[in-house]
Amino acid sequence: MSGDIPFGYAAACILMKPPTVCPQLDVVRARATAIECRTSAFGHDTPPRGLVVRISRSVLFIGIFVIYTGALPFFITFSLDLLYGTYVVIGVCAVGILSFERVARRKLFSIIPYLVWLLVFYCLWGTLVTVGQLPEDEVIKTFVKNLIVLTAFALAVIDRRDLARAAKWLQIGALFNLAICLWEVWDPQVILTLAVGRDPGTNAFNVLRPAGLWRNPDEAAFAFIFAFLISYWARRPLAWIGRVACLVGIYLTASRTGAYVLALCGAVHFVLKLRSGGFFLRWLKWLSLGSAAAAAAALVLTESSTLQTLNVSNQWQVRRIFDFAESTRRGANEPTRLEIAQEAMERISERPWTGYGIFSFQLLDTLAIEPAAVSIGAHNVFLTVWGETGLPGIITYLLLLALGMHRIFHPWIAAKEASVLLLMWISYLVIGLTWHNQFTAFSGMLYAALLFHLPNVVQRYSEAARR
Repeated sequence: MSGDIPFGYAAACILMKPPTVCPQLDVVRARATAIECRTSAFGHDTPPRGLVVRISRSVLFIGIFVIYTGALPFFITFSLDLLYGTYVVIGVCAVGILSFERVARRKLFSIIPYLVWLLVFYCLWGTLVTVGQLPEDEVIKTFVKNLIVLTAFALAVIDRRDLARAAKWLQIGALFNLAICLWEVWDPQVILTLAVGRDPGTNAFNVLRPAGLWRNPDEAAFAFIFAFLISYWARRPLAWIGRVACLVGIYLTASRTGAYVLALCGAVHFVLKLRSGGFFLRWLKWLSLGSAAAAAAALVLTESSTLQTLNVSNQWQVRRIFDFAESTRRGANEPTRLEIAQEAMERISERPWTGYGIFSFQLLDTLAIEPAAVSIGAHNVFLTVWGETGLPGIITYLLLLALGMHRIFHPWIAAKEASVLLLMWISYLVIGLTWHNQFTAFSGMLYAALLFHLPNVVQRYSEAARR
């Protein structure tokens, strides 16, 4: 019949037609390919960007680099207008992206739970229950700075190409600060110059522990840890160079918390890797080869005078890291972290329901609360939240963290990427046991942005598949 369609033509059409009966199969295949290539499986997942969006996003990445390296607080030493001008520039870039890139607007939903908790339970409730002096301007500044940092990161990193770009800049930032740390090893006076130049009254530094622009050696170790973890999304060889730089940086800071967190991440990563089929055999093989190489080197160098003079136990950094009792270089009247926590718990027991108010369990560089509930700060974010905002604050804070961790187990997040995000969360929680500046330090704000926003970036496949 003349109206019949030739069989060959019909078969070709069927083969070329996108499948509709079982689209999940295509999505899974595309997802696997995307994970291997570290990019999106869908063309419309990485849409072309206009000039305004490209310029605005580039400026935001520069801002993220400045924030991560610890350079932003130094702006105020040059000019207060320079610091506030930076905020304005970030705000203008955010408006430019939101105006010309519709997909970027949805990215802000990832950080809303954190910002809502910070505003309602930490700032407002912490203000209402404050005992003594109430620094209203500092409360406003704290929320505005968190809003700026988290929004800047959420709008800068909206897909995998942006994530790779952010990982690259954090590796460069780690290398930059490692160079400063090596300079400080050569000339310890630089440590004092940077610390006093930023805040003449500060004591959160040690002339024997290089910290780069972060000034505080523990904060420097935390920054190196997050750069080490996010290097998973950076391109080689920069990723490996950055990882080595982070390891050297953590060693130079002699941070016990940083070393313990890194060791914990290694242990968790090893346990997760054991679930893969041939990992144990590969690990056993490399361990055997490494042990054999080390034994051979030891036999060759046994009679060497160089080896005899090289004693790891003489390294101050190593001794401090393995000093679990915190006796290394600690003054007679200087309390340990355990003693600080005991003091904080004693004060919390006096007002467990409402707390003492915002900033009462921490000491800021530019603010001294009178009377302060804890003399030198709680050095524990969980005790800080409880002591400042009472039971309503600590319960909602723990629920917030649980919500954030729950998001990494989304079925559309690859197992390897979920493992990296899990290590970030573990690091953040353990760091919280020794650090209380997550809400006031720029680095703490950036880490919160990473934790709450990255799950939304790496699960883009399901969104594209539903369109």
